[in-house]
Amino acid sequence: MAQQNNLTTNRLFTLDFIRSLSIIFIIFYHFNIWINRNITAELIISSCYTVLGIIGVSLFIILSGASLSLSNPSPFSIGRFYWKRFMAIFPLFYVSYLFILLIRVFLKRGFLPDRAPESFLLTLIGMDGFFIFKVKTYYLIGEWFLGFIIILYIVYPIIRFVFMKKMLMVLFIAAGISFGSYYYYDAPMFIFRFPPVRLFEFVLGMYIMTAFRTISINERISFMILSSCFITICLYSNLGQFLYVRFVLLGSATYVFLYCSASFFDLNWLRPPINYLSKYSYGAFLVHHQIIYFVPVHYHKMYVVDKLSNAIFFLILLAVIFFISFLLTNLTTYILRIITKQTKLIRDKT
Repeated sequence: MAQQNNLTTNRLFTLDFIRSLSIIFIIFYHFNIWINRNITAELIISSCYTVLGIIGVSLFIILSGASLSLSNPSPFSIGRFYWKRFMAIFPLFYVSYLFILLIRVFLKRGFLPDRAPESFLLTLIGMDGFFIFKVKTYYLIGEWFLGFIIILYIVYPIIRFVFMKKMLMVLFIAAGISFGSYYYYDAPMFIFRFPPVRLFEFVLGMYIMTAFRTISINERISFMILSSCFITICLYSNLGQFLYVRFVLLGSATYVFLYCSASFFDLNWLRPPINYLSKYSYGAFLVHHQIIYFVPVHYHKMYVVDKLSNAIFFLILLAVIFFISFLLTNLTTYILRIITKQTKLIRDKT
């Protein structure tokens, strides 16, 4: 029993480790985009920020499948699963949305004009960023990824049902659906935001978490070497027409490398910061884009003069983003606790 608990703890650290890196990659990507568009390309901290953004998103998708596999063992209840997903996504989303809206009002940026009132329904279900390519919505936070992952969560029970019977078969089917969707795709949405195109990564996370329950040190090292070779090929080989293969292999190989190497970073002094970054990663994801855009351009130009000072500025901004996430997450928890308490009192009286 102690061995099983230790195994679960190690796997949780592995997921926290990957989640922490992926959110940092994504924030780093959006920060450098902001620098490039509003300041100057000369202050971009690293030219590989686009690659890190691609990897960060892929890690999040794979991680979503892995997390669901770990947190939803048999017996599986569909009703309980949907309720847990709703509570994990929407309370903090609503609180964060209101927080960003209030800041916009305070800064006199106001609400979004020229939006059909009925499109606010897309905000209420977290799909405003996902459909912004098609409809003028009241999107403020969450970007396209929130709606994207909600769609995958909706179909997860079906995927899981088949996956538990034939894991490897489902992985190959998911690969076929993803590659087929990519090469025959014809829609106005950006192709890498189309859920079927990313299905393989999602199922890959489920497969790795389920099939690799235990893995020896030698096996870890072997997988690290193999995944490093794939990463090198993806980064430095000209795959040309095989762009999608390169795109998926890069994220997948990086995930395997991090999954196998995480145990080497599982140190007592490193656990607290990793746990903190992981715990507040969702809130940071929700608000980071807007927080970056709230930075006054003239203020940045006043204090940032080179790449080193820009890197320091990024670290400070990163700390601010996670502190805001800390406040919003705990505020959400407090509100939910009050609601639960009041609901219990009403039930007791009736």
